[in-house]
Amino acid sequence: MTVTSVPETGRRRSFQVAREPSITTEGVRTVCFPHDDALFASSVQDLIEASRPDEPLQAAVQALLRKSYPMAVVSPRHALAALDGDRVWYAFRDGSLMPVFEGEAP
Repeated sequence: MTVTSVPETGRRRSFQVAREPSITTEGVRTVCFPHDDALFASSVQDLIEASRPDEPLQAAVQALLRKSYPMAVVSPRHALAALDGDRVWYAFRDGSLMPVFEGEAP
Protein backbone atom coordinates (compact mmCIF):
# COMPACT_ATOMS: atom_id res chain seq x y z
CA MET A 1 0.00 0.00 0.00
CA THR A 2 1.32 3.42 -0.86
CA VAL A 3 0.15 6.51 0.99
CA THR A 4 0.65 9.99 -0.37
CA SER A 5 0.88 12.89 2.00
CA VAL A 6 0.91 16.57 1.25
CA PRO A 7 2.90 18.45 3.91
CA GLU A 8 2.37 22.15 4.55
CA THR A 9 5.12 22.92 2.03
CA GLY A 10 2.75 21.82 -0.72
CA ARG A 11 5.15 19.20 -2.10
CA ARG A 12 3.79 15.69 -2.41
CA ARG A 13 5.69 12.74 -1.09
CA SER A 14 4.89 9.05 -1.00
CA PHE A 15 5.95 6.39 1.43
CA GLN A 16 5.26 2.71 1.94
CA VAL A 17 3.10 1.57 4.83
CA ALA A 18 4.50 -1.59 6.38
CA ARG A 19 2.08 -4.48 6.71
CA GLU A 20 2.23 -6.59 9.79
CA PRO A 21 3.69 -10.07 9.36
CA SER A 22 0.98 -12.68 8.99
CA ILE A 23 0.43 -16.32 8.17
CA THR A 24 -2.28 -17.72 5.92
CA THR A 25 -3.58 -21.21 6.59
CA GLU A 26 -6.89 -22.85 5.71
CA GLY A 27 -8.20 -19.65 4.13
CA VAL A 28 -7.59 -17.56 7.25
CA ARG A 29 -4.93 -14.84 7.44
CA THR A 30 -3.72 -14.64 11.03
CA VAL A 31 -1.72 -11.73 12.39
CA CYS A 32 0.23 -12.72 15.50
CA PHE A 33 1.27 -10.43 18.32
CA PRO A 34 4.02 -9.97 19.25
CA HIS A 35 5.32 -10.01 15.69
CA ASP A 36 8.77 -11.22 16.67
CA ASP A 37 7.70 -14.46 18.41
CA ALA A 38 8.27 -17.03 15.66
CA LEU A 39 7.49 -19.94 18.00
CA PHE A 40 4.05 -18.49 18.85
CA ALA A 41 3.28 -17.88 15.15
CA SER A 42 4.37 -21.42 14.32
CA SER A 43 2.14 -22.80 17.09
CA VAL A 44 -0.85 -20.86 15.72
CA GLN A 45 -0.23 -22.14 12.19
CA ASP A 46 0.21 -25.74 13.35
CA LEU A 47 -3.01 -25.64 15.39
CA ILE A 48 -5.04 -24.23 12.50
CA GLU A 49 -3.70 -26.90 10.15
CA ALA A 50 -4.37 -29.71 12.67
CA SER A 51 -7.91 -28.64 13.59
CA ARG A 52 -10.90 -30.78 12.67
CA PRO A 53 -13.31 -29.34 10.09
CA ASP A 54 -16.33 -30.04 12.30
CA GLU A 55 -15.26 -27.83 15.20
CA PRO A 56 -15.43 -24.04 15.51
CA LEU A 57 -11.92 -23.19 14.35
CA GLN A 58 -11.35 -19.97 16.28
CA ALA A 59 -12.47 -21.41 19.64
CA ALA A 60 -10.51 -24.61 19.10
CA VAL A 61 -7.30 -22.80 18.21
CA GLN A 62 -7.63 -20.48 21.22
CA ALA A 63 -8.31 -23.38 23.60
CA LEU A 64 -5.32 -25.35 22.34
CA LEU A 65 -3.05 -22.30 22.37
CA ARG A 66 -3.90 -21.68 26.02
CA LYS A 67 -2.27 -24.99 26.98
CA SER A 68 1.10 -23.39 26.18
CA TYR A 69 0.14 -19.69 26.35
CA PRO A 70 -2.47 -19.27 29.14
CA MET A 71 -3.23 -15.64 28.23
CA ALA A 72 -3.62 -16.25 24.47
CA VAL A 73 -6.63 -14.74 22.71
CA VAL A 74 -7.71 -15.34 19.11
CA SER A 75 -10.25 -12.88 17.75
CA PRO A 76 -11.66 -12.27 14.27
CA ARG A 77 -11.30 -8.92 12.57
CA HIS A 78 -14.54 -6.96 12.78
CA ALA A 79 -16.59 -7.06 9.59
CA LEU A 80 -16.49 -3.25 9.29
CA ALA A 81 -12.69 -3.40 9.06
CA ALA A 82 -12.76 -5.98 6.25
CA LEU A 83 -12.24 -3.85 3.17
CA ASP A 84 -10.73 -6.72 1.20
CA GLY A 85 -13.18 -9.48 2.13
CA ASP A 86 -10.44 -11.73 3.55
CA ARG A 87 -10.97 -13.70 6.77
CA VAL A 88 -8.48 -12.27 9.25
CA TRP A 89 -7.82 -13.25 12.84
CA TYR A 90 -5.63 -11.60 15.40
CA ALA A 91 -3.73 -13.92 17.77
CA PHE A 92 -2.49 -12.21 20.92
CA ARG A 93 0.04 -14.28 22.89
CA ASP A 94 -0.37 -12.09 25.98
CA GLY A 95 -4.14 -11.52 25.73
CA SER A 96 -3.96 -8.13 24.04
CA LEU A 97 -1.71 -5.89 21.98
CA MET A 98 -0.25 -4.38 25.15
CA PRO A 99 0.66 -7.06 27.70
CA VAL A 100 -0.16 -6.56 31.36
CA PHE A 101 2.90 -6.95 33.52
CA GLU A 102 2.91 -8.38 37.02
CA GLY A 103 1.79 -5.76 39.52
CA GLU A 104 -0.12 -3.67 36.94
CA ALA A 105 -3.87 -3.36 36.87
CA PRO A 106 -5.45 -4.69 33.65
